[in-house]
Amino acid sequence: MTEKGTEEAVRIKRKHQVLETFLADVLDFDRKEAHREACELEHAVSDSVLERLYDFLGNPEYCLTGTR
Repeated sequence: MTEKGTEEAVRIKRKHQVLETFLADVLDFDRKEAHREACELEHAVSDSVLERLYDFLGNPEYCLTGTR
Protein backbone atom coordinates (compact mmCIF):
# COMPACT_ATOMS: atom_id res chain seq x y z
CA MET A 1 0.00 0.00 0.00
CA THR A 2 1.25 3.49 -0.75
CA GLU A 3 2.00 5.97 1.99
CA LYS A 4 -1.05 8.00 0.97
CA GLY A 5 -3.21 4.85 1.02
CA THR A 6 -1.95 3.96 4.48
CA GLU A 7 -2.72 7.46 5.77
CA GLU A 8 -6.27 7.26 4.37
CA ALA A 9 -6.82 3.82 5.92
CA VAL A 10 -5.67 5.09 9.32
CA ARG A 11 -7.95 8.14 9.01
CA ILE A 12 -10.99 6.02 8.19
CA LYS A 13 -10.22 3.50 10.95
CA ARG A 14 -10.00 6.35 13.48
CA LYS A 15 -13.34 7.73 12.27
CA HIS A 16 -14.86 4.29 12.66
CA GLN A 17 -13.51 3.87 16.19
CA VAL A 18 -14.65 7.30 17.39
CA LEU A 19 -18.11 6.83 15.87
CA GLU A 20 -18.48 3.32 17.25
CA THR A 21 -17.47 4.48 20.72
CA PHE A 22 -19.93 7.39 20.59
CA LEU A 23 -22.77 5.16 19.41
CA ALA A 24 -22.12 2.52 22.08
CA ASP A 25 -21.16 4.68 25.06
CA VAL A 26 -23.37 7.72 24.56
CA LEU A 27 -26.32 6.50 22.50
CA ASP A 28 -26.35 3.02 24.10
CA PHE A 29 -26.28 0.99 20.89
CA ASP A 30 -25.15 -2.58 21.46
CA ARG A 31 -21.61 -3.17 20.17
CA LYS A 32 -22.59 -5.06 17.03
CA GLU A 33 -25.15 -2.45 16.00
CA ALA A 34 -22.70 0.37 16.82
CA HIS A 35 -20.13 -1.33 14.60
CA ARG A 36 -22.57 -1.65 11.67
CA GLU A 37 -23.71 1.96 11.96
CA ALA A 38 -20.13 3.22 12.26
CA CYS A 39 -19.29 1.38 9.02
CA GLU A 40 -21.90 3.48 7.25
CA LEU A 41 -21.14 6.78 8.96
CA GLU A 42 -17.34 6.69 8.70
CA HIS A 43 -17.54 7.59 5.02
CA ALA A 44 -19.95 10.49 5.48
CA VAL A 45 -18.93 12.31 8.66
CA SER A 46 -16.72 15.36 8.25
CA ASP A 47 -13.40 15.78 10.03
CA SER A 48 -14.80 18.71 12.03
CA VAL A 49 -17.74 16.63 13.33
CA LEU A 50 -15.38 13.78 14.14
CA GLU A 51 -13.09 16.05 16.17
CA ARG A 52 -16.05 17.41 18.15
CA LEU A 53 -17.22 13.88 18.91
CA TYR A 54 -13.69 12.93 19.96
CA ASP A 55 -13.55 15.94 22.30
CA PHE A 56 -17.02 15.11 23.64
CA LEU A 57 -15.80 11.60 24.48
CA GLY A 58 -12.93 13.09 26.50
CA ASN A 59 -10.19 12.40 23.94
CA PRO A 60 -9.84 8.68 24.73
CA GLU A 61 -6.48 7.08 24.02
CA TYR A 62 -8.30 4.15 22.49
CA CYS A 63 -11.83 3.47 21.37
CA LEU A 64 -13.99 0.39 21.00
CA THR A 65 -13.13 -1.98 18.24
CA GLY A 66 -16.08 -3.86 16.86
CA THR A 67 -16.26 -7.36 15.59
CA ARG A 68 -15.09 -7.32 12.00
